[in-house]
Amino acid sequence: MKYVRSTAALPVGRIRLFAALRGLALAAGLTILPAAALAETETPRWEQENRPCRILSIGNSFSAQIEDGFPAAAKAIGKSVDFLHCKVGASTLQNHSDNLNTLGYYTMVVRFTTPAGSTGNPFGTAKGNATAADWSTTEILKALDWDVVTLQQRSITSSDVNSYDPYLGNLVTEIRKIRPNVKIYFHQTWTFDRYGPASWGKEWGGDVAKRDAFYDGINNAVSTMVAKHSLAGVIPVGYATQLFRYRKPVIDQADDFCSNDHQHFNGSSLKYYEPSAIGKYLQALVFAGTLLGEVPT
Repeated sequence: MKYVRSTAALPVGRIRLFAALRGLALAAGLTILPAAALAETETPRWEQENRPCRILSIGNSFSAQIEDGFPAAAKAIGKSVDFLHCKVGASTLQNHSDNLNTLGYYTMVVRFTTPAGSTGNPFGTAKGNATAADWSTTEILKALDWDVVTLQQRSITSSDVNSYDPYLGNLVTEIRKIRPNVKIYFHQTWTFDRYGPASWGKEWGGDVAKRDAFYDGINNAVSTMVAKHSLAGVIPVGYATQLFRYRKPVIDQADDFCSNDHQHFNGSSLKYYEPSAIGKYLQALVFAGTLLGEVPT
């Protein structure tokens, strides 16, 4: 996919920047997601039942930055979520598939609206880390009637379409066997920025051309796998990141403001001058727009 650099300068004001990010998040969703995933034909089940949307995210360090940003974005639009993130750094789809029944494989980060100890929250905490040793992926799936499950490939293998199966297929089959009504989304990762060291490899580090070729591979692989396994859609964080990077008329350090370590969105606040905070905020907006159908104004 090719991108045209905008002639409009990147907004420098905090409010204007967040408004621009909101637009990019919407553009990413409208461009990538199939029509069926953009608009519910009826009120979602969780709203009909007057409860939080239950979302299980299975990923790695690249999905860790949604743990606080996404629930905050949901709250800002008046939506309640019970969000559980199961993560292992650098974990691949093969790792996730191989450990479906492994107790304690994941760090479990709980961001629930439903209070701990109630029937809707069996994980022992409303905001914190659950006791991972007590849980496997299959047991987590059985523990609650989840509305959404998100899956993610490891960043450095995400452009290789041959790295996804049979592992993604195994995960989808197991999830649907336990929760046949759940919507499964693929969390699209993003490229490393162009300032990453050359030691990262010719395919995904060192300059803009390599970065963009890496993204094209990610986009192709994810689109292929989503169609193959009839998933509900893509959470297009990688695409939103590309849109942001090409917003400035001149590519400079600011085009990679999404990250502060060349890879992750690790910001702890939402100040416009903190690069990682921008990426973290953008990812939260894309998640909210894709899964809840709305982003904060």
